[in-house]
Amino acid sequence: MPVFYSVVARGTVVLCDYASRSGNFERVTLSLLSNVPRYNTKISYSADQYMVHVLVETPFTYLCIADEYFSKERAYQFLLEIKRRFCAGSIYQRAQNARAYELRREFSLVLKNEMDYISSSRIAQLEGEVTEVKGIMTENIEKVLQRGEHLDILQERSSLLENTAGTFKYSSRRLRQKMWWQHAKLWALLICILLVILIVIIVAIVVATKK
Repeated sequence: MPVFYSVVARGTVVLCDYASRSGNFERVTLSLLSNVPRYNTKISYSADQYMVHVLVETPFTYLCIADEYFSKERAYQFLLEIKRRFCAGSIYQRAQNARAYELRREFSLVLKNEMDYISSSRIAQLEGEVTEVKGIMTENIEKVLQRGEHLDILQERSSLLENTAGTFKYSSRRLRQKMWWQHAKLWALLICILLVILIVIIVAIVVATKK
């Protein structure tokens, strides 16, 4: 339950209260009431692992002690509903002069019901948040899986490119070797032709000289 203790007070006089669990809530409340402003306001205090939220509508003070993670907005909504219920009946007039805890028997059930309601609302809110988080996680997992499929495709393409590059490199090396042999054969042929021409010229000169 996010709200553990709630109080309606007149100044420093606690008129009624309700606690959903044991704790030093009354002592904390009594020490705070003497410091609460005497004008209409909303204020929150930190007390140990709790948060104390206060709504002042003079001459009455509506106070609750809640979980530290319980939002201020929802805490003040709770206090406003307590104020509305408190002011709606004849109890409001009686509270003007009531003694300490005189209205506990009559109004504590209202405090309990509102605390139970805010607790069930909180559970519903948490369930909604959990559902939303689960949806986001599911979506993220699907994206990761899709990304994994894309990575597999990229890996296949990379392997294909690597194999193609290897084949191209091998073919290029063989082509270079083939071209080199062709050039070598061409040069050998040219040298042979030049040698033949040179021999013919030498023979012709020798024959002419003998004549």
